[in-house]
Amino acid sequence: MLSAYESHRRALTRATAPVAVLVACLLAALLAGIVLVAGQQTRQADETNSRRVAEALKAEKIHLAQNTVDYATWEDVGQRVVKAGDKAWAEANLGLTLLKTFGIDLAFVIQPNGRTAYAFRDGFLTELPAEAIMGEGWSPLLDAARRAPVGQPVLGFLLADRKLAIAAASPLVLAEPGGDGPPPILVFAHRLQPRLLGELSHTYSLSNLEATASRPEGDSHLALKTIDNRTLGFITWHASSIGDDLLRVTLPIWFVLAVACTVTVILVRHQTDTAARLISIGDWRVRHDPLTELPNRILLLEHLDGLARDLIDTGRGFAVLYLDLDGFKAVNDTQGHDAGDQVLRFVAERIAALIGAEDLAVRLGGDEFCVVLGSGAGPARVQPMAEKLIQAIGEPMLLRNGAEVLVGATIGVVIAPVDGSSPRQLLHRADDALYHGKRIGKGRICFHRDLPLEGDRGGRAFLPMPELGRPSPGESAF
Repeated sequence: MLSAYESHRRALTRATAPVAVLVACLLAALLAGIVLVAGQQTRQADETNSRRVAEALKAEKIHLAQNTVDYATWEDVGQRVVKAGDKAWAEANLGLTLLKTFGIDLAFVIQPNGRTAYAFRDGFLTELPAEAIMGEGWSPLLDAARRAPVGQPVLGFLLADRKLAIAAASPLVLAEPGGDGPPPILVFAHRLQPRLLGELSHTYSLSNLEATASRPEGDSHLALKTIDNRTLGFITWHASSIGDDLLRVTLPIWFVLAVACTVTVILVRHQTDTAARLISIGDWRVRHDPLTELPNRILLLEHLDGLARDLIDTGRGFAVLYLDLDGFKAVNDTQGHDAGDQVLRFVAERIAALIGAEDLAVRLGGDEFCVVLGSGAGPARVQPMAEKLIQAIGEPMLLRNGAEVLVGATIGVVIAPVDGSSPRQLLHRADDALYHGKRIGKGRICFHRDLPLEGDRGGRAFLPMPELGRPSPGESAF
């Protein structure tokens, strides 16, 4: 029964396995899709933020460049600051006015010889030269500005007070140019301080803009380069969390779905095992006798069909022993049907204990049993086996009521292919041999080959064959 259960379980598992695999693949594909979409959304958001940062810095450059051009082309600047050296006017117009009105915290007027004519830091005039305040990126910016025409400012990133800054430089327009030499250069600069970055963050919907000299590891960033393409530092902002937000929302849903599918698969597996067990039990009951638990006539015919096919393929014969109990009716009549059932179970146990792994013991019904000896069984094995069966069945049996009873057995024997090869033919002939043994004397072994001939029916004649399962003379069918 266990092997039948395992066979049915495997068959049902094979039938349901593709569904389980499909569900697992769909869950995996759904998870991969969620992660992929989340990652794609995060990348797209980062790209959008990167464009916004670039646009914010570009807008700040344009604003700074416009102010620089406006002041560089204002003739009063050249006349009063450069020609007249009017510090009071310069402080009023290039100092606090620039800081308060436009947020420009650094302003310089650089003479053609490179000397600093005026320097304003945070709205106030300072005696420090520009090169003492401005760092990397300053020299290439001035060189480019000296080559630029009036009205076309040069823009770039540089260091100011060791901090990242945006600068614009443009030649100054002089009302009365002094010779053919280059004009002075006007430079305006914004340090990228938290106040300015905060304004840009608010205006362009960016998160926590910061300026740093070192390359960040976690946050998104944009490199800031000098006019000659050297990296000074980076603008950083918090990376987008839109993908993480999507994962926080969808992963719990996916997890619940995965748990539900897993529970469903487990339940299906349990139902599969239960169904396999029920099918195997039903199959076992169809093919076995409920009283003795021995195989019945259905399983006997299936087994004989298999041996018959093996006989055709290999030529190996087999034997069928047809048993009928002697004295069983007397036990039923004197001790009752419960005692008769006990006797049948005793007989079944004794028969099953004697046969080999390739043999089959069957209860045909009533007090009739059958033993099939496996492939290759011949007279040399059949005779001793039949004798052992008669001896074992004939041993006393102690019933539950304390009574001791004795029964015997008569056995009819056929050997394939000598006595036939068809399962039904062999069973009929074994029954013939058994019936003949009952007539001539109980408790004996009767081979079909020893039956007397009667007439001629196509080469060999036999006694008329009675129907299977017919009670023996003087015995009960059950």
